[in-house]
Amino acid sequence: MRIVQKLTGLYCLLGATVLGVYGTLTIERERAMFERTVRDDALLTAATLGSALERLWSAEGPLAVDAALRQGPEGAGRLLLRLAPAGSLGLSPGARADLAAGLAVARAPADEPGFVEVLQPLSVPGDAILVLRESLGRERDYLRRSKVLVAGAAGALLAALGLASFVIGRQLVGRPVRELVDKARRVGAGDLGGPVRGLQGDEIGELGRAMNEMCRQLEGEIQARLQAQSELRHAERLKLVGQLAAGVAHELGTPLNIVLGRADMLAEDEAAPREAREAARVIVEQIERISEIVRQLLDLGRRGERRPGRLDLAELVEESLELLRPLARAREVTLRLDLEGARPTWLLGDAEHLRQAVTNVVVNGLQAMAGGGALQVTLTHVSGQPPGSATRVPCAALAIQDTGGGIAAEDLERVFEPFFTTKAIGEGTGLGLSVAHGVVSDHGGWITVRSEVGRGSCFTILLPLPQEDVA
Repeated sequence: MRIVQKLTGLYCLLGATVLGVYGTLTIERERAMFERTVRDDALLTAATLGSALERLWSAEGPLAVDAALRQGPEGAGRLLLRLAPAGSLGLSPGARADLAAGLAVARAPADEPGFVEVLQPLSVPGDAILVLRESLGRERDYLRRSKVLVAGAAGALLAALGLASFVIGRQLVGRPVRELVDKARRVGAGDLGGPVRGLQGDEIGELGRAMNEMCRQLEGEIQARLQAQSELRHAERLKLVGQLAAGVAHELGTPLNIVLGRADMLAEDEAAPREAREAARVIVEQIERISEIVRQLLDLGRRGERRPGRLDLAELVEESLELLRPLARAREVTLRLDLEGARPTWLLGDAEHLRQAVTNVVVNGLQAMAGGGALQVTLTHVSGQPPGSATRVPCAALAIQDTGGGIAAEDLERVFEPFFTTKAIGEGTGLGLSVAHGVVSDHGGWITVRSEVGRGSCFTILLPLPQEDVA
């Protein structure tokens, strides 16, 4: 508000200066006009009276003129008449020359200010001069009233100007500046939301829009930084998991191999009791499951060095599904493969890692259909928008659609977390999708999930296509 007060004071000072100069010039012009009018009137009056007195002098003599002057407005206060010899008037040489030439002289008397004095020469014996003095009192009263009116009008205009400046200043300057200050304080407190609204098309509005854009960019940078920190913490956790898995594999590898070997011997020993052989086969299955979990932990913690090369994704998917068909038949699941619209699909990547990612997602779909069903695998070419990017790029899209029980909406954001699973105990370890997500991310791609409870899920692996192949 202080800036509004300063602007209002500045406008009032400027207005007072302009009005003061205008009023002074107006009054001075009117004063000069009134004095000129009074002087012209006095000259006209003196000339008329001079002619009348000359005729009266010629007709009746000087006594009649003197009597007429005594009966005139002497002492009336506005018009004073008298006759005087030229030598008694203290005339300047110029005035004497004008009077000698028969011209009237108008002047301001030195002994009585506030009057206009006209000296009219008369063509009578003795060089008499008619002296006419006319008062400027009425004109001066009018000028005083004019000054009061001008001062009142100036005061009213200043008050209106000050009020208008204050109201408009609060609306156009005070309110936007206050909103900018509030926004700056919120930004200082860490709140980047709530953009400045109601911005106008002036410099203050431009500042507000720049501040909104700055907050938007800061918010994006903060989100990116938080995402990077989250990914860094996730990478650290994966590193720790990998270290633990490596230690577990090293420590348990030999004992597990010994137990697995003895269990295999017992399961194949025909002389052993049937119950013992069945128990040995259960032990073999569980040790193999333990080995698989350790292997997945190793894959999650350290996926190994990539060996990128040119590969046909359609061929890789077809080979992976051929290996999984026995598992699908065992679970009474029909595998449907649609690759004809995307043969070939050339990529640059690690074939073994991508095969592992595809296998993990397909196995996840098979495990989601405990009572059988159908698994549709479709490969197409689409235009995809990577997460965090504003541009779209050509991609290979591998959609894996199952007819299982689906995933609840609150669990969709967690499906790629390590050890998170919605399957029954013994069905999954919660590591397959995490490993697949990491492999796809390493190849510059991403995975989307669409699911509806009771109607199945669809996992889509999107991998950017090389530019030369797109061309």
